[in-house]
Amino acid sequence: MKKLLVFICVLLHAVTYLAFSQNKIHYSGTILANPTYHDGQLSPIVGVHNIQVMRANRQHPDASNCNGWTYNHQPMLAYWNGKFYLQFLSGEVGEHIPPSQTFLQTSEDGYTWSNPQVLFPIYKVPNGYIKPDYPGMANNLTAIMHQRVGFYVSKSGRLLTMAFYGVALDKKDDPNDGNGIVRVVR
Repeated sequence: MKKLLVFICVLLHAVTYLAFSQNKIHYSGTILANPTYHDGQLSPIVGVHNIQVMRANRQHPDASNCNGWTYNHQPMLAYWNGKFYLQFLSGEVGEHIPPSQTFLQTSEDGYTWSNPQVLFPIYKVPNGYIKPDYPGMANNLTAIMHQRVGFYVSKSGRLLTMAFYGVALDKKDDPNDGNGIVRVVR
């Protein structure tokens, strides 16, 4: 009985070790990325492609470039049922400057992309909206889009996309302080 118990303990330890050791990332190289450059000053890898799916243009706004809005941020990419889905937030000029909204683009091959479609539109904050422990109230204000998780596949196999409508009552207010309007899912 004692030998069986020892064997089970050793087996459990080995299984646990293998399960956790395979998930660890270990870099043994000597080249380090330089975070002050967009590409880290790293050499490109053969076979990697850079695909620009949308280019903002204030001088020539149209449906292909989010109507010329130049702050496009937080791209979330998913591949589901043979199609690429790209979700990103878009602001007219800056991150915490309303108005902003979330767009969606799709592609069958990763090279040819649809025009951006509004996924979560501009949302008008109700006048009089206040935040606990922050002075002021909303007056003729629109929400600020924010997201950290763009897609999720449900247990029933449906692709869901989500975002968050935050509020900045003034230029010093944080729209991501947990006191926003609502989280949205489609």
